[in-house]
Amino acid sequence: MLRWHDLRLRTRLAALLVAASVLPLALSAFIGIWHARAELLDSTKSQLRSGAEQIARELDEFHRGRLRAAERIARFPEAMAFCEADAARRTAALAALVQLLSVFPAGDPSISGAALLDRAGRVVAATNPAVMGADLSFRPYVQTALRGTTTLSDIYLTVAQGGEAPAIAYAAPMRGPDGQVVCISLLLVRAGAIWQRIRTSDGLVGPGSYAVLFDSQGIRIAHSFSDDIVFHPGGRLEPAAVDQLVAERRFGARTRALLEDVRVFPEQFERARAPAPDPEIFLGLASASQAMTYGVARRFETVPWTLFYMVPESNVQAQIARQTRSQVALALAIIAAASALGLLFARSIVRPLAALGRATSAIAAGDLGARVQVPGRGELGSLAGSFNTMAERIQEQSSALQRSRDELEQRVTGRTAELARSTEQLRTEVVERRRAEAAIRESQALLQAIIDNTAAVIYVKDLQGRYLLVNRRYLELFRLDNADVIGRSDDDLLPAETAAAVRATDRRVAAADAPVIAEETVPLDDGPHVYLSVKCPLRDAGDHRVRGVFGISTDITERKEAEQRLQDQIERLNLLDQITSAIGERQDLQSIYQVAIRSLEERLPVDFICLCRYDPADEQLTVTRVGVRSEALALALAMPENAGVPIDENGLSRCVRGHLVYEPELAQVPFPFPQRLLRGELHSLVAAPLQSESRVFGVLIAARRRPHAFNSGECEFLRQLGAHVALAAKQAELHASLQRAYDDLRRTQQSVMQQERLRALGEMASGIAHDINNAISPITLYTENLLEREPALSERGREQLQTIAMAIDDVAATVARLREFYRQREPQAALLPVHLNEIVRNVVELTRARWHDMPQQRGVVISLDVDLADGLPAVLGAEPELREALINLVFNAVDAMPGGGTLTLRTRAPASAGQPVLLEAADNGVGMDEATRRRCLEPFFTTKGERGTGLGLAMVYGVVQRHGADIEIESAPGHGTTIRIGLPATGSTAPTPAAPPPMAVPAAPLRLLVVDDDPIMLKTLGETLAQEGHAVTVASGGQAAIDAVFAAQRAGRAFDAVITDLGMPYVDGRRVAAAVKQADATMPVIMLTGWGQRLAADGEIPAHVDQMLAKPPKLQALRAALAHVTRRRPEEPA
Repeated sequence: MLRWHDLRLRTRLAALLVAASVLPLALSAFIGIWHARAELLDSTKSQLRSGAEQIARELDEFHRGRLRAAERIARFPEAMAFCEADAARRTAALAALVQLLSVFPAGDPSISGAALLDRAGRVVAATNPAVMGADLSFRPYVQTALRGTTTLSDIYLTVAQGGEAPAIAYAAPMRGPDGQVVCISLLLVRAGAIWQRIRTSDGLVGPGSYAVLFDSQGIRIAHSFSDDIVFHPGGRLEPAAVDQLVAERRFGARTRALLEDVRVFPEQFERARAPAPDPEIFLGLASASQAMTYGVARRFETVPWTLFYMVPESNVQAQIARQTRSQVALALAIIAAASALGLLFARSIVRPLAALGRATSAIAAGDLGARVQVPGRGELGSLAGSFNTMAERIQEQSSALQRSRDELEQRVTGRTAELARSTEQLRTEVVERRRAEAAIRESQALLQAIIDNTAAVIYVKDLQGRYLLVNRRYLELFRLDNADVIGRSDDDLLPAETAAAVRATDRRVAAADAPVIAEETVPLDDGPHVYLSVKCPLRDAGDHRVRGVFGISTDITERKEAEQRLQDQIERLNLLDQITSAIGERQDLQSIYQVAIRSLEERLPVDFICLCRYDPADEQLTVTRVGVRSEALALALAMPENAGVPIDENGLSRCVRGHLVYEPELAQVPFPFPQRLLRGELHSLVAAPLQSESRVFGVLIAARRRPHAFNSGECEFLRQLGAHVALAAKQAELHASLQRAYDDLRRTQQSVMQQERLRALGEMASGIAHDINNAISPITLYTENLLEREPALSERGREQLQTIAMAIDDVAATVARLREFYRQREPQAALLPVHLNEIVRNVVELTRARWHDMPQQRGVVISLDVDLADGLPAVLGAEPELREALINLVFNAVDAMPGGGTLTLRTRAPASAGQPVLLEAADNGVGMDEATRRRCLEPFFTTKGERGTGLGLAMVYGVVQRHGADIEIESAPGHGTTIRIGLPATGSTAPTPAAPPPMAVPAAPLRLLVVDDDPIMLKTLGETLAQEGHAVTVASGGQAAIDAVFAAQRAGRAFDAVITDLGMPYVDGRRVAAAVKQADATMPVIMLTGWGQRLAADGEIPAHVDQMLAKPPKLQALRAALAHVTRRRPEEPA
């Protein structure tokens, strides 16, 4: 091989020239190429950054415009009024609001819809009817807006006219007068508007350049030319984040599949998830093109999205190659010119050196006398002189060297013998060392055999985590060869999370410099296994420093699973005990169901749970209670509360026969109900019967999204829970029955007590009425007598007597009205044509004291207006019941006007045939709130405290029901109350008022017997009849009257008629009438009593009485009665 020193001087001079001139030129060219490459990269970075800035600014401005639009909706007065309105006004205003919201989609093609959400996150108004009522509270952007911040969402799939479409939501809070958020305004924008802008950026900064958009979690949401990788993350997401996005259905049904299909681009993924992305240019392998690509990152201002603008490395390298070629060509030309010039100069230098070389060769050949002749005094002349001096010295030293060589040969011979002895000793040491190594190998083989045949996993690692030794059990578990493990680390063999945990334990062992015992979970082919690992530090034999980690790991998976099963069983038993205790404290079914469902949702994770009531007659289930977390899914499955679920020939039919049903995979059950659950992505189902006394009355349904999600312990727990809930429901049913029986008994007792009080009041009022009638009877007779028989009375005296007569008539009317409050009613009175106008007039008079006199005692004025329709048809009814009902309405109205007011009683004729006759009682009192209005007809419900019984309006409602009528109540606090009763009409109209009866003609003089125990009454009535021309005999008491009748009969002077009182001591009027009829069956008996009106009205006229008159008597009534009975007497049989 030709070496540098073998080259000719001319060649080396040429090389020197090249080294002195060409190399600096080449280095300069290289530096220029390097700077050009750096400048080109800076230019590429600037172009990429400008492209990214331009796109980001445009999309930020796009977002700001839509956020401003959402805020404009939030400021609409119509939208705020809609949010603050109640349900009825919202329904009325919905159409107008939707029309207003539709302006935005119509004016901006990028907007797909607009909506309003209430403070619960539920859609209450929307341009898209499909989303009405949808619960969006789980969306992060809705939660942000509810906290009072205008925001926008990431791109997600939302409900559209044709199914699900990518969209972005812009949300703005709507604040009420108190500053609290009452609604959210929402704009849905098509993601295609963003994608279209991204696509137009393709090639913006040169051929092959493109843009990619990532959200804050590292998920691609836009790509300028490859839709295939959109919605795929650039790196692996945390499982919790994936589960959260799946729960939100971020990308619809394919959310999990998209997120778990990672299209790796670490540089983009890390920058998208960073708080602030690195602005410098980077180089990475693109997933779409599988080519190295330069790129820069730009973070949006309005949303935490990151835009990457990219250009292939090949484009940049092509430009660098073109610049490099041009600079290299220039450098080569300069080098060629310099080399030619150097050769010319080298030739003049080489000639003297050639002579020097020939002389040197001669000396080397043994001619030590050779010398060089070189003229001149330059460097070459000095070199020739020095060479000649050197040649002389060499000649002198050659002789000395020969002498030294002889001495050296003697020394070498001695040293060779010594080296032979050392070699033999070394050979002996090598043999001994080989024997020791064989023993060590045998010990290592024995140790390896022991390690390989143990059931535990044994391994040795260095401090960098690289495996130095593993046993056979390790290789069998991971199904690897020894070569696949040795030299590799846990990061190469295990998932990232597991490897990090194992490495942390190893570092703890090395740091602690002591053994560590820890549990480690490792994923294997048949699932995760738990190992109890004992790890110790390995020390160097020399300096005792820790050089690695030695570990023994024992599989304790079965023990941990057994412990977990035991723990799960204990937790389920505790949960069952807690639920049993909680439902045992409740006495109504709904609260029992609610506690059971809520406890299951909180403590036994399920994706859907509900409780259904079973009706054997209808052969279907009725959803009674749905878990709070299951409500949205229940709506999607058309299974809200009170929805019906037919019994299929599947698990439900077996369940209602008392069997626990477990369906591990609903996709394999071809029946309607399992398929319905499958549409909600539920794959496993447990149905537990609620059974009491061999009768199934309900079903508890629990479902999960994963197939085979329930183990046997959970199924048994649900069966036991169903039995406990059924027992509690049965106890609640018994308690409710007992409570109803107790309430019925209490109401019956109160009703009996009320009736007893009314009976006592009636008896007292009856006696008072009788005494009043007796007391005013003389006044009535004397007044009428004076007015008829004293023509000489002064005009003033006559007016005063007429006033007295009118006052007496009022007193009599008052007494007559008093009897209406204690007279007993028939329990089922016959329905006869009744004229409401007459009842109204009568009630006005009956209740005058209540609405007129009693309020005036307190200085309060209540006016009563009567508005009666003309020609009002009669209605079928029981007049006493209708009168009593109207009296109760009047009393309630008066109680509702403690400060005075106006009460209006109104009747209305039917508007058309078949319409009812209306009876209204309206007041302008305090009114009722909605809760009181709904309950006011309930028995024993009162707002009057101890003053009220709660029976007034309940009695009214009972009368309305018995008459087949309708009742309507309108009331509001501060606006009074109107109660309207609609009664069926009969078709006949109210009767024309009858003409006053003609003046009775006085009867011919008669022999009359007047009987009474009151001397004043007896004297007054006797004198009045005597003035009429009759022969009057008076008898004070019943026995005296009987004696007088029989005495007159024996004397042949029988009386023409007998007028007797009813209530008398010892012998009452009934016995007098009987004795009269016994003496002479044809003798008329007229009974004049204070109870006359009641007895006549109730049809209780005593036997043997021919005519009944009420006290106080009127002269016209006495004359008419005498004329009537005396006309009948000749016609009576003897």
